[in-house]
Amino acid sequence: MGPGLAQCAMTSSKGASTVHRGRCDHRTRVDGVRRSDGVDWQGIHLRESIDLHRSSDTGLYGVLLLVVTAPNSSGGNNREFFWARQGHNEADQTVCATFASGQGIDQQGVVLRLNARKSGAVTAITVTRNIWLDAFNVFNFHVWNTAAEDPASRFTQFGSTIVPTFPIKPEVYPLSICVRTVSTTNAVQFVVWTTGQERPRWGSRSQGGEASIPVGAPTTGRGGWFAGHLVPGSSMTYTNLTVDGKTPVGLP
Repeated sequence: MGPGLAQCAMTSSKGASTVHRGRCDHRTRVDGVRRSDGVDWQGIHLRESIDLHRSSDTGLYGVLLLVVTAPNSSGGNNREFFWARQGHNEADQTVCATFASGQGIDQQGVVLRLNARKSGAVTAITVTRNIWLDAFNVFNFHVWNTAAEDPASRFTQFGSTIVPTFPIKPEVYPLSICVRTVSTTNAVQFVVWTTGQERPRWGSRSQGGEASIPVGAPTTGRGGWFAGHLVPGSSMTYTNLTVDGKTPVGLP
């Protein structure tokens, strides 16, 4: 893996944003931003910090596993995005992943129409697995604007869906998910499935959901992934990461 130029941005709890350019190094802190070692990825650090690295194990899927850890996380409210440095903005996109492992309140998700400004501000749409009240069969839709003056409005929920074929708890692993934005209907759609199940068709009511994109949400952007609420010593494993059916260039 050669060194890659990346950007790392952090929004503090007070809303101040910084952007750092250059080779990231997870062994040091630069202006309070923990960076990933030489990886061609970008991260938005809303609270704490995550590290990304390849696993030597190819696991159940025979493909790359990306392990997400947060060694310095408080585990309370850290929420982060990561995405490939190489990519392009688009209105209609499909982003997929398999959440291969996790535990407790580890929260995974998919990011769409993500825009990172030079100021460090980020706008995006996410679909994430719910962790509130341990109702793990619920999936939530949010729109993000980290530059909002009111901290309460930096991420706003605009829908949720219960997947009746999944248990409320425990969490289902592995969990595969695909999410897409559809500009002609102004909607976000997702489908989910697990081992022994076929990928559902778009519009499935038993293994998916849909929500109308609210006014003011980003209309174009990149695809990526979400990681939140990791506690020190724990990790989440992602695999089958694709944007529009292709593996992004610049995986760790």
